[in-house]
Amino acid sequence: MNPNRINTPLIATVGVLVVAALAFFGYLLLRPSDEVLVVDEPEITEPEDVSGVSTRLIAKHDFADGMHTVVGEFDLPTPCHLLTIEPHFIDGDESNVELQYALFFDDEEMCAQVITPQQYRVDFEAPEDAAISATVDGSPVVLNLVEVPEGEDIDTFEDYFKG
Repeated sequence: MNPNRINTPLIATVGVLVVAALAFFGYLLLRPSDEVLVVDEPEITEPEDVSGVSTRLIAKHDFADGMHTVVGEFDLPTPCHLLTIEPHFIDGDESNVELQYALFFDDEEMCAQVITPQQYRVDFEAPEDAAISATVDGSPVVLNLVEVPEGEDIDTFEDYFKG
């Protein structure tokens, strides 16, 4: 036997074994695990459902001559519901205003279960940079205020909101 001669079948066998071992260990590293990886992410909390009404309100907002004006439409659960909205200064701070939406129902009469849009307008004095939030029947809701462009009248300004 010639000592300088390369044993081709032996090298091919070792090569196949190395490739198979690499494939096996690659599979072990890349296969899906039964463990759940928990990543700390900021928690986004949605307000809880409030008596079947929306937890997001969209309204038009204008500030002029020291007065804030908020105009919008609120979907009442039935035509027999009434809506009141009162501005409330949180902890007596005029720069932190909470609009408190409250629903009332006259349970004396029969009423169709039909969602009924109710337009509203709220005017209140507060600093121009006041933070404005909202609650419905005491539960917090998301209030998205759309600023009315300068020179536009809040009662005639139309903005089309997407879903």
